[in-house]
Amino acid sequence: MRDHLHDLWEDLDLPEAYPTVDPRAVRRRVDAVLDGAKGRGPRRPLRVALAGLLLAAAGITASISIALADTGQALPPIVSDPPAVSDPPAVSPTPTLPPDGHGWSIIITPEDYDSGNPTRDQTDEISALPVYPSGPLSAEAQQAAAEDLADALDTTLRGTDGPGVFLLADGTQLSFSADAPEVVIEPTDCSPADLLSRLTGGGAIETAKSVHYSFSGEPDTQSRSFPADTGQPLEEQLLDYTFSSVRSDSATSLRLTLTPVQQGVYPIRSTEEALSLFRAGNYFGVETRPEEARILWVQLIYRTDGIGASFLQPFYEIIYMQAYWDLTPVMHTEKVRRYSSISSAYVPAVTDPYLDELRPTWYINDTDTGHGIYAPS
Repeated sequence: MRDHLHDLWEDLDLPEAYPTVDPRAVRRRVDAVLDGAKGRGPRRPLRVALAGLLLAAAGITASISIALADTGQALPPIVSDPPAVSDPPAVSPTPTLPPDGHGWSIIITPEDYDSGNPTRDQTDEISALPVYPSGPLSAEAQQAAAEDLADALDTTLRGTDGPGVFLLADGTQLSFSADAPEVVIEPTDCSPADLLSRLTGGGAIETAKSVHYSFSGEPDTQSRSFPADTGQPLEEQLLDYTFSSVRSDSATSLRLTLTPVQQGVYPIRSTEEALSLFRAGNYFGVETRPEEARILWVQLIYRTDGIGASFLQPFYEIIYMQAYWDLTPVMHTEKVRRYSSISSAYVPAVTDPYLDELRPTWYINDTDTGHGIYAPS
């Protein structure tokens, strides 16, 4: 699979050695392509607007090989053809669990759990994906993004309330994450679709809603709006779904992920291998009997909400149910039989040779959730 930077490189007549990407040259080329596009909405709207912002404000040069400060190792260069799939590593024994367990979400039908991910049951169409450094936005990038959001909300900046917190004239507060490129907007009565439309200046938008229920049966509906990229390569759709989307955090708040500078493009393992690793007990997630799981669907995701890892990287998300799960002991409703339990298991998507550098982790309630997951040395 060719990364779009390869095409830009050739179009710009740059040397084949791929030393360091000149962000200004790339941005000029992207702008030229966008100016010539006809009959479709803006391409990767938030990433086009904000990737350049992050490059300039943070003073970062997007390079293909970046040295790791803590290890002194250099990350692998951009790849095109993935290497042969490695043999699955040794696994830990599958945990033995009591029969009254349950997954981490309560639903009525499995479709309640669907959040509109474009890669659902199409993961084999993608063989490589980009990886991004984790961490917060720089102070300069936060300031510039806050000004853009104030404009989109038809208001102005009023001041700050500590590091990463901006106050708007209409009473809205922008809270930038201290460990991820994300911002929470609250309180606001703006919908995810409305805010995304304002930020991108129009273009087709798709909205997906998922519903989870409390132990008393109360619904919690979450909404996610993202560019409708029908006809675009699946990789582009996944990146827009992740980095050009607005999500409802609650009834009065929205969450927006801002794209960091791309680190490089890495080969990903096959769906078949990811499922084999899960069945063998190599995954992040709640303890379960993976060999008995009823797998409903598989998709690719990036986790961006401050996971304590050094990199934002792709994972296979395996959505499954178990016959032995029982909600009777935990649900406080007489209609318990109408509800089901569902869960997700996460397998690192990047192939084994690169995991030492990327160090995948997954935390729930500040606890590493690996159950048999092979740890990079």
